Amino acid sequence: MIRPCALFSLAAWSASTYQLAVRASALLQQRCIACHGEKAAMSGLQLSGREQALRGGNRGPAILPSHANDSLLFQAVSHIGKVAMPPGAKLPDEEIETWRAWIAKGAEWPSQSIQTKGEDGDRRSRRLNSSQHN
Repeated sequence: MIRPCALFSLAAWSASTYQLAVRASALLQQRCIACHGEKAAMSGLQLSGREQALRGGNRGPAILPSHANDSLLFQAVSHIGKVAMPPGAKLPDEEIETWRAWIAKGAEWPSQSIQTKGEDGDRRSRRLNSSQHN
């Protein structure tokens, strides 16, 4: 039998994990999609969905769920190693920590839309669901 306090803890964890995923997804949209979206995909990397991030680009998978320190996305935004993203100044520590925590918790994608620009320049919504990943 599950105790009521255990159910409350599970619900709170799920809500906080979802909020973390929403923040991480918003940061990807704000900081990465212009160069690593469906159209641009610099270095072969698309970050418009979980499946694409797990597949990665020319350097391998961008995200290794539950292994933030080994994930190229975290290393790049932390300016650790050969790749430093975005080019130029390092992102604020709070943003880097959001991505670290999100990847460490499994890098689940929230059910929300990420806006991408199509070839015709129109903005399109793309549904991102945790059901889209393996």
